[in-house]
Amino acid sequence: MIGDQYLTREEEFERIKKLDDKYNHFFISSRDETGILLFTCKSLGEDNLCTCYPFRSLYCRLYPRIKTKHIRAGAEMPEGCGYYIESNVKFEEFLK
Repeated sequence: MIGDQYLTREEEFERIKKLDDKYNHFFISSRDETGILLFTCKSLGEDNLCTCYPFRSLYCRLYPRIKTKHIRAGAEMPEGCGYYIESNVKFEEFLK
C-alpha cells in the first residue's frame, strides 16, 4: 500500500522503486482476486525465514505498520502471516 492506495499495476511499482530504495527488496509474486499486486521479499529463504535478519531494513523491522483506519475497515493479515492484528476495541465499536 502506498499512501491510501493498493498497487494494481506493475508500472506503479516500478515508479515507487525509483522514489524509495526500500521497495527494491521486493518483487511482485502474484495478484489477489481483486487485482491488487502481492509481493515477496528478495531475502526470504526457502524455509520462509529472512536470510539477512540481523541486517534487515528499518522497513522490515517496523512491519507490520497497521494504521487505525485499516483496522476500522476490517483489515486482516494475509493467510500464513505470522503477525496478527489485535485491537483494544471491537470492530463493531469502530463503526459507531
